[in-house]
Amino acid sequence: MNEQDRKWKNSKNYLAPAVAAFGVICAGLLVCFLLFNGKVIRGYVRLILSSLQSVLIGLALAYLLNPVMERLESILTRFIFKGEGGEKQRNRIRMCSATLTVVLMLAVLLILIGFVAPQLVTTLVSLGQSIPGYVDQLSDYLNSDDQLAATVRMFLNDSSKSLTEWLNQNVLTTLRGWLLSLTGQLMGVVSGIASFMVGIIISVYVLCSKERFIGQSKKMLYAFLRPDHANTVLDITRKSNEIFGGFISGKLIDSLIIGLLCFCGTSLLRIPYAILVSVIVGVTNVIPFFGPYIGAVPTGLLILVADWKAGLVYIVFNILLQQFDGNILGPRILAQSTGLSAFWVVFSVMLFGGLFGVMGMLLGVPVFGVIYYLVKTFVEYCLRRKGLPEASNAYEKVWSISGGEPVIIYSQEEEEERPRREQLFHTEKEGTRISRNKKGGPDSGRKRKGNHKD
Repeated sequence: MNEQDRKWKNSKNYLAPAVAAFGVICAGLLVCFLLFNGKVIRGYVRLILSSLQSVLIGLALAYLLNPVMERLESILTRFIFKGEGGEKQRNRIRMCSATLTVVLMLAVLLILIGFVAPQLVTTLVSLGQSIPGYVDQLSDYLNSDDQLAATVRMFLNDSSKSLTEWLNQNVLTTLRGWLLSLTGQLMGVVSGIASFMVGIIISVYVLCSKERFIGQSKKMLYAFLRPDHANTVLDITRKSNEIFGGFISGKLIDSLIIGLLCFCGTSLLRIPYAILVSVIVGVTNVIPFFGPYIGAVPTGLLILVADWKAGLVYIVFNILLQQFDGNILGPRILAQSTGLSAFWVVFSVMLFGGLFGVMGMLLGVPVFGVIYYLVKTFVEYCLRRKGLPEASNAYEKVWSISGGEPVIIYSQEEEEERPRREQLFHTEKEGTRISRNKKGGPDSGRKRKGNHKD
């Protein structure tokens, strides 16, 4: 090896630490920049998200509608088009199934709005008509008790003075703020409707070309990563899709069944506002754990105001319905799709709900399920490398683990209990072996194989 090759080899030995140090310095500078410019970055993120709002809505709709489109596609292929055929026929089937899926979604939305809107208007009108009666009842009750009437009048006088001062000082500012907020809300509603319509068109494009997008994503993945790392990313993506798909589809089916059962029950019990109450209960039931309470409180108050006897009957019925959903229907439909216990479900709903509001409460459980799966997979991988058991119950009575060769030391109670359990286990195993031999197991009548001459 000449002098030049030796210098090049030495420089290569210093290249990796230099690149690692440079990466650490860049990461530190990036963290400092993010800490000191958080508001600016959040502003840019909001601008990007608002610009891509229609695209995000389209992707979300495509993901939610994909199982329905696949089912319609299989039906059209089997019964109408009689086989897949060529490329043109497959494209025709895909376009028809995607269009039918979107039309079905819009029909469901219009039916819900058509049922809910008249009920909502009727509810508001009936409440407006019943308010004078409640005021008369309150005045009659106050007239029957002089001391209570004097207290209420004093409270009303103080409140009226404070209200008058507030109106005189802040009425113009308050009205201007209300008008501006109302204008902004109207513009937001119009913009949201427009973004939703554009998102529907984008969802059709995504559904029709989903294989191409999937292929492009995998091509980029294998281009930038090593094959084993790319395979790991794909496995994590498939598991995430399994968790999200199972949770969302299961929750939608569960909420639909609960809404229908609520409608049937309230109709049979002659509870007022049956359609409106059932829609609210079904929609809020999508939120895990807290959803039933979020839907039960306003609907219960609404029925109590209209008819207190029917309100009490509805509260009892709603409690029974939610018990049926939480203990029987929900576990059977979801079938442990997220792999989370009840504690982690409540934890994820509270955490993501506090961070991201209603959307966090809706998607917090599957997101946390993916995080839980990643942490669990990494922990099990580390335990396998160390030669330790992966099951959690194997560590419940562990006192310590000693040495380079891992030896598990249990607590004193566990050490006293373990020989008896092992003896019982060997006894049961021996008894099973003997019983199998008595019954003529697979070894009892087996002939020896081999090449021999008669």
